[in-house]
Amino acid sequence: MTNTGTIETSAAATRTDRKDIELPITHRLPEGLVEDALPPERHQELHLRMLHCRTRGLVEIAAGRRDSGGELYIYTRERADHFLPGGGAGDPMWLERLLSVVADHHERGDDVFVGPVSHVVASANREDIHWSEWAWLDIDGAEHLGRVEALLHRKPAKARIYSAGSGGEHLYWPLRRPLPARTVTVDGRTIVNPAEVTEHDGDSERTRLLGYRDTSTKELVSGIPAVHWIEKANLRLIHSLGSATRDGREVYVADVKCRNRSRLMRLAGTVHGETGEYARISYLDHRLQPYDPRFLLGDLPDPATKRRPRRPGLRRFAPDPYLQIPADEYFQRLARIELPARGNISCPSPTHPDVKPSCSVTDYVWYCHGCGAAGTIYDLASLLDGGPTGDVLAASGPEFKRAKQLVRDAFGEL
Repeated sequence: MTNTGTIETSAAATRTDRKDIELPITHRLPEGLVEDALPPERHQELHLRMLHCRTRGLVEIAAGRRDSGGELYIYTRERADHFLPGGGAGDPMWLERLLSVVADHHERGDDVFVGPVSHVVASANREDIHWSEWAWLDIDGAEHLGRVEALLHRKPAKARIYSAGSGGEHLYWPLRRPLPARTVTVDGRTIVNPAEVTEHDGDSERTRLLGYRDTSTKELVSGIPAVHWIEKANLRLIHSLGSATRDGREVYVADVKCRNRSRLMRLAGTVHGETGEYARISYLDHRLQPYDPRFLLGDLPDPATKRRPRRPGLRRFAPDPYLQIPADEYFQRLARIELPARGNISCPSPTHPDVKPSCSVTDYVWYCHGCGAAGTIYDLASLLDGGPTGDVLAASGPEFKRAKQLVRDAFGEL
C-alpha cells in the first residue's frame, strides 16, 4: 500500500444505495453447518467481536483512499482517535464505538481495515504491539485455494474472509496462549518483549539495531538475535502453502508481507474500493477452540528448514507458557487483586504502603512508579513471598526456581 499521486475524494459520491444488501455466510454451530445471509453491518460486528472481544489494549481501525492511479493510501495510522479499547478493557460500548468509526469511513467510500492484534498505545508502530492471540494468512487469488483446503483439513481455521479483491481469502486461527512479539535469551534467562534500541546510521534515514533493552531491569542486551514469535508463526503458515510462479518469479502463494504483526486486514462487511465488491465472512466456526501454538505451528517448518525432523520439535516453538498468562488473571490468582479497566493499582509489595496507587499493569507485565518493583508473573510471585524481583531474581538460580515453583503451584502444570 503506497501513496502515489493525488488522493481521490469523490468515492462516496459514487456509492449506490445498498441498504437492502445481504451477504452469504456459513456458520458452524453445535447443531451443524447453517447457511445464512446477513447485512454488511453484521459481518463487521462478527469480525470485530471475534478478533477483539477479549482485547484489553487498543484496536486499530484504519481507512484508505485510492489515488488517480488506483494505488491505495492509508491515511489514518497516525490518528489516535482510530485506536480504541477492545472488549477486555471494561467499556460495555466498545463494539459500538468501533462500528461507529467503521460506519463513518464506509459512508465516505473508504477502504476499511482492522488490525488483528492489540496496541499498548495509540500508535501503528510495530514496537507498540506486544502480544497476539491470532495467527493469520492472506491468500492472493483463487487459483490456489486447493492448497488452502488441504491445510484447513489438518488445521481448521476459525474464520475465512472473502477479501473481495483478487478472489482470495483471509484466514484466522485463535491461539490459546498469546504469542509475544519477541524474546531474547541471555545466560539461560528469557526476556519477554524487550524494547528495540536503535541509532541513526550516519546522515542517512536508516537506523541501525544496537540491541534490546529489558523493560523491567533496563539492561541492554546486544549481539544476541531475538525470536519474533508473531512473524515466525505467520511465516510458518505462509511457508506451508508453498510457492508458485508469478510473472516469471517464484513467490509464496500467501502474501508474505502479511506476516508482520502491524499488518492491517480488510474488514468484513466493507467494500473493496477497486472492485466495488463487499468483503464478507464466508465461514465462521463458532465451535472451534483456540489452538495451543505448539500444535498449530510446531509441526510446520521454518522457510530455512530443508526437511521436517523425524519427530516434530513442538516444544521448541512455544515460549514459556506461564509468561503468557494475562496479568489480570495472575494478579487475581496470586495477589487477590482485581484489576480495574483503567488506571493504576496500589503496589503489591508488602513493604510499600502505596496510599496513592502508583503501579501500572499492561496485558502481561507490571511496574510500580513509586518503588520501582516491576516484572512478570515470576516477579510478582517472588515479591509476595518476600523474595527479590528484577535483575536480582533473574541472576539467582535458586530464587528464580523458587518463584517458578510458586507459579506452578498456583496454576498447575502448563
